[in-house]
Amino acid sequence: MNPLQPPAEPGSPGARLSSASTRAIKEVARVGVEDLVALAHRAAEAHALWPELVCAIVEQESAWNPWALRYEPVFYEKYIAPQIARGAIADVTESRARAFSGG
Repeated sequence: MNPLQPPAEPGSPGARLSSASTRAIKEVARVGVEDLVALAHRAAEAHALWPELVCAIVEQESAWNPWALRYEPVFYEKYIAPQIARGAIADVTESRARAFSGG
């Protein structure tokens, strides 16, 4: 699955989502950039930040893509790899997933 695209529709190959998850995904897909900018402005005001700064960071980090993900290899090496070595995380897939951050 491409992390920049919504998950597959229910019933299609690779789909493992509940109906509630599917509804939430479709709702996010209907949200336009104008709605996301308004959300960023409200969040900035709620946290006493400059809306322009919040919008610039979102633009730089994800280009307003709600499906954007970023793999952080330094975080993986510093925090996740030692947990694997100790046996705290047995599943390699889970260990890699923990090193991603949302857009």
